[in-house]
Amino acid sequence: MAELEIRAVEDGDRAEVLAVLGESLGWDDPETFGAYLDWKHTANAFGRSPGWVAVVDGRVVGVRLFLRWGFRRDGSP
Repeated sequence: MAELEIRAVEDGDRAEVLAVLGESLGWDDPETFGAYLDWKHTANAFGRSPGWVAVVDGRVVGVRLFLRWGFRRDGSP
């Protein structure tokens, strides 16, 4: 059985991340989806989203991204 590796997302993973997310979310326009992914997780106003990938036999098979949020309570950060 192949070993599962979990590691931080790297810039070189972009194409495989897009493929996995596109497959799981049913999105079939990589150009539009890629622009959306970049806007939401790379150029986010709160900073780049931390993320992890699951890799088997050198292929990305799973992705988890976390948006950075800035919450305020009573106007304080």
